[in-house]
Amino acid sequence: MLFDVGRSVVVAVIAVGLALTLPAAAQTDAPVTAADIERASQFYPANVRKLVRNAAPMPNWIGQSDHFWYRHEVEGGVRFVTVNAATGKAEPSFDHASVAAMLSRELGRAVAPIQLPFGAISYSADLKTVTFTADKRTFACNRAATRCSDTSAAATDPATVASPDGRRALFERDHNLWLRDVTTGAERALTSDGSTDFPYRYTAYKTTFVEERRGQAQPVYPGATWSPDGRYILAIRTDDRGVKTAPYVTEFLPPDAPRPIAHQMPMPTPADAPEKRYHLVLIDLKDGGTVPVDGGALGFNDYAPYWALVGEPGWDISDNTLYLATSTRDSRALGLVAVDLDSGKSRTVVEERDAQFLNLNPFDYHVPNVRLLAQRDEILWWSQRSGWGASLSL
Repeated sequence: MLFDVGRSVVVAVIAVGLALTLPAAAQTDAPVTAADIERASQFYPANVRKLVRNAAPMPNWIGQSDHFWYRHEVEGGVRFVTVNAATGKAEPSFDHASVAAMLSRELGRAVAPIQLPFGAISYSADLKTVTFTADKRTFACNRAATRCSDTSAAATDPATVASPDGRRALFERDHNLWLRDVTTGAERALTSDGSTDFPYRYTAYKTTFVEERRGQAQPVYPGATWSPDGRYILAIRTDDRGVKTAPYVTEFLPPDAPRPIAHQMPMPTPADAPEKRYHLVLIDLKDGGTVPVDGGALGFNDYAPYWALVGEPGWDISDNTLYLATSTRDSRALGLVAVDLDSGKSRTVVEERDAQFLNLNPFDYHVPNVRLLAQRDEILWWSQRSGWGASLSL
């Protein structure tokens, strides 16, 4: 509800801004000056949004627990707050003053408790330790921040996906998925049918083409994720068969080449787009079986593959079920399916349709505000069916 109020404020202020900045130039045909542009920039959505604090707080669910953390905007900065969804109790995610003091010593500069140099945290399974990255260094602290350690050296390879117990690493090789034993280094292939135009990969939001070519960044991790118990792998295959490529980003002045370098990527159009571009599969590491995941009536389009990778809504291992959000390509229909882990078959839990674009959170490019609360036998589903954004219990 707050988001809609904030959005109304944004629209109103932009309208006022245009009224204040545009008519004079339009009536006199005077050239637009740098001062005009600077004045108009005050009314850009990103700037106006700052006028409304906590207009759309984004919950970040913690593992399979009923807890989530979010960034709470305060005067002059931000605080991290953790909420128990079962009770509604909210408390600081950690001792901000102690963390600021520790970072001030480690980074050699003053750090304020409400201006900490990181935007995200991760919790240990027991919720007693928080981990965060500041100035390319990773720290782990107990919540009182009386014990902190620099864990940067133990950072995982960004081109792999570590298993929940940290003993195995999943990676891509020759368009297929491979598994590596972290202790022994032994490797084995999990799939063998991947190809150049139908790989086990998901790079819809990849932005590191230039950095990877120059050796400044490692390849991104494959499009796959683990079940909480480490038995199953949910993987995405991207079907680019018959899809033509187009320049995605161009290095116009590469430091090591005399001519521009265009980085191509498959870019489907209505003329060559496959009926289903993204295919999800479940790999059972216990019996070696691989089954396709049924996407129900809507399928895995738009942001749905990304939502699956980040683990939303969630796994219910005790019920042998994986819950996934589905979407049509135009996002005018969203759904929730329950997938049987053995067969990959799904049943529809909920489905919403509208003539307008639908979303599962206040902002694009964020994980859905949808969550499986297995211990309570409930699912929280974000909906705007009432005209306001709200979470419903299913």
